Amino acid sequence: MTYSILTAYIIPEEISRTKKVNVGDGFILNAAKKLLSPLVAKYVFSTKVMLSEDMIEKINSTKALIIVGSNQLNDNYTIFPKADLDTVRKIKVPIIFMGVGYSGIPEQTVNMSDLTKNILLNTHEGEYYSSWRCFRTIKYLEENVPEIK
Repeated sequence: MTYSILTAYIIPEEISRTKKVNVGDGFILNAAKKLLSPLVAKYVFSTKVMLSEDMIEKINSTKALIIVGSNQLNDNYTIFPKADLDTVRKIKVPIIFMGVGYSGIPEQTVNMSDLTKNILLNTHEGEYYSSWRCFRTIKYLEENVPEIK
């Protein structure tokens, strides 16, 4: 079985002047791959750029999309830039969160947007498990989208 990954560790060339690699995201990516072994990631894309139709088609050719951690969960979290519910719904394989964490920026974690709630609810439809980074992340999710508990 193959799967796809979205990770913050990969910084595409077109944004490399404004974004820098976070070594911790690389540790998380490697740990996730190790946990999923002997399964292999067929495609690995960045959470830092909008997914193209081609990328979504490649993701859908695998059995799952794993969103690999970094501290990105906040009030306006959309998995990847400019995502909306229609775009996320184009991903037909299960979307599984692994180690995604709370951003820790108080002014960005006050009141989760409806878009973020709907994306999280949609990605958890039919899914029984997801793995979040820490107790602060779980608390934030319980306060904002208790339905996915």
